[in-house]
Amino acid sequence: MKPLGIGVVGTGDVALKLYFPVMAEIDPGKARIVAVCDVDLERAKRAQTLFGGKYAFGDYRELLACDEVDLVVNLTRHKVHAEINMAALEAHKHLYSEKPMATTLEDADKIVRKAAEVGVMLAAAPAIVLDPQVIFTKKLYDEGSLGRMCFARVHGSHEGGTLHGHYYDSSWYHMRSEGGGPLFDTGVYALHTVTGVLGPAKRVVALSSLCIPERHVTSVWQEGFTPYTITGDVDDNVLLMLDWGNGTFAQVDSSHCMLASQGPWAEFYGSKGVVVSGSGEAPRNEGEPLLQVYQEPLAYDQRGWFKPYPARGAHRWHIGHGVGSFVESIHAGTKPLNSGEHARHVIEIIEKAVESSQNGRVETLNTTF
Repeated sequence: MKPLGIGVVGTGDVALKLYFPVMAEIDPGKARIVAVCDVDLERAKRAQTLFGGKYAFGDYRELLACDEVDLVVNLTRHKVHAEINMAALEAHKHLYSEKPMATTLEDADKIVRKAAEVGVMLAAAPAIVLDPQVIFTKKLYDEGSLGRMCFARVHGSHEGGTLHGHYYDSSWYHMRSEGGGPLFDTGVYALHTVTGVLGPAKRVVALSSLCIPERHVTSVWQEGFTPYTITGDVDDNVLLMLDWGNGTFAQVDSSHCMLASQGPWAEFYGSKGVVVSGSGEAPRNEGEPLLQVYQEPLAYDQRGWFKPYPARGAHRWHIGHGVGSFVESIHAGTKPLNSGEHARHVIEIIEKAVESSQNGRVETLNTTF
């Protein structure tokens, strides 16, 4: 197969921080950036100067019309994901979508069906199921080393879109009209993690509230930026309980109200063992692996807590590596682990969690992956 031409739509914060640096490391014999696009054409041209690409466009339709683009990487804002994703598939392009793939289950269904209909590959962020910690946890669970899974706790929270550093203003994460809120921002990581290990959930119940409406937008690196204050209008504090139907439960928090934490990122409690990931205040998506395992009775020639694999040295895995993995899947003709079907299931969880928080009922989940 010839090298894939990558077209990147959206050259904002997540593109500059996570995706462009990793895409620059992809074997050029397998894929290369040929086009970049942003509604702010000057911003697209800056990204082109930094990371390459033959073309810079100000309209995604121009990029989709480019015959040299085989794979679209959609890194735009939440509210336009479904529109651009459908257009990319209708143009018969392979598609890698940033999260969420869509903001409604109806649109997610359409995207999954369209990809199958036109015969192209579909993958969706977050690629957290490719994290070595998650892969190892799933291996232990699948092989029975953890025994019967009783419950899990996973964090999908941080301080929100206004406090930590961004290249560009990201206050839109707190606005309903922009598809904002913690469920689509941070909760998706936790939900992809717990379902990536345990499989599709069957029921969800949730509590949700807007706790900190006033947000001070200060930490933006854009030249000439002036701090200001906004009033968020989407719930910023959500707790979910998930049920797998066999006595296996999980608690997931999805909040923009967690200023800091020294607790683990993910905990899985089985009858034979426990897995704790990302203990301490380490970043969730990069840095040295902090996975620890507790097993009883004796296993791995060691009783109690231990670290199952050594530090990985200078190599740091993060979600941006999902594109490189997707390129490998396209060339191999294999379904990506971070599939569109998995993303659709998480979108259903989020949609039903919102309904549950409003009606006070446990909601049944129907999708699978």
